[in-house]
Amino acid sequence: MNIILFPSLYLPKQSGVPLLTQGLANAYVAKGHRVVIVTPKLDRAHPSFEIINGIQVHRMSFVHPWHILRRGSREGLLRSCVQSPIDLLRLVRLMDQREVTVVNIHSLAGPHVSFLLFALLFTHRHLVVSLHADKLLVSGGLRRFVLRSALRRAERVTAISTRVAAEAAQFCPEASHKIIKIPNGVPVDEFGGRACVAFPSRYILSLARLHPLKGHDVLLAAFQKVAEREKDVHLIIAGDGSQRARLRAVTLALNLTGRVTFLGEVGREKVKDLLAGCELLVLSSWAEGMPLAALEAMASGKAVIGTDVGALSEIVSDSEAGLLVPPGDPHSLADAILSLLWNSDRRKAMGGKGRDFAKARHDFSEIADRYLDVYQKVLQDGMRRSRNASRAKGWPGKHEGGSQ
Repeated sequence: MNIILFPSLYLPKQSGVPLLTQGLANAYVAKGHRVVIVTPKLDRAHPSFEIINGIQVHRMSFVHPWHILRRGSREGLLRSCVQSPIDLLRLVRLMDQREVTVVNIHSLAGPHVSFLLFALLFTHRHLVVSLHADKLLVSGGLRRFVLRSALRRAERVTAISTRVAAEAAQFCPEASHKIIKIPNGVPVDEFGGRACVAFPSRYILSLARLHPLKGHDVLLAAFQKVAEREKDVHLIIAGDGSQRARLRAVTLALNLTGRVTFLGEVGREKVKDLLAGCELLVLSSWAEGMPLAALEAMASGKAVIGTDVGALSEIVSDSEAGLLVPPGDPHSLADAILSLLWNSDRRKAMGGKGRDFAKARHDFSEIADRYLDVYQKVLQDGMRRSRNASRAKGWPGKHEGGSQ
């Protein structure tokens, strides 16, 4: 198959959708398929085309003129009015030149969605939409229309969790019959047997971008209570984002400067090493889809403490791989952290169960096969519709005596 993966973000961004897209692309290529990635540009200076891990990545601006107009930038409006049709033409030509059979859009968050829907008016391709987070219903106005149009146009819709699938069905009842649950995947064999990061004391780990939804302020408040009881435990926060300065100020105010380390964004190999050396992973989010950080920790044989949001209950609680607490509750979070720090046997048992669960249900090879099975069914449905349309018009089909 010739496949276009259409993520809302891609590498070098180290977050869930880019990492999932990379894993799927690598798995598809290994299985003999041709893959190209199309994604919004990170910024104006970023190249429009590059090759990452042997896979073509095309970046386009995907800026709507009305967004620029709302900001009041005449220069930007003129530039977007010129660039938008160029991006649209590039997208249509790319699908034709690559003889694309399936387009899989990952995440409906971003202006790329409407561009793709418009492009599909000019070149018919099979569309699969993959949903990686809930909260579709919070969208309003034009964005709500675009999201519903994408779900209606898609021939299959994949959802990472039961909760996301249910919300998508509620948001667009017409699409409910074509929603399939496919969870996130992780390359399990790449985690485990790693060298631990050299660090002067034991540490718990946070892997999340510094965004208000990730609840780092709650984590810091909880860790203040942990630090009072455990003098040799450190908190390492790996990730970067808009909240960096504010969270450093919170750390200072809580008198935790010597106990908390902000690493910023780190590469994948460093993530694996950090997981190998940590006592446990903590996710303090207010909202989540199915966080790859949790699956990576489970693949590393580490217990996970998280908030009971998104699909965490489906991977952490169901597998007995850790503990879940209410979001925004630093007291419960601190108690959960201390309970596992004080019970190494329980912590290790949870880590073992998590690794077994990740290997059995979330290994990338299996997840890639499930996506490919969806693509194959979409192609088969398309061929069936084409034969039925031919019969309706009185044209002979392949097995009905017609010449080929």
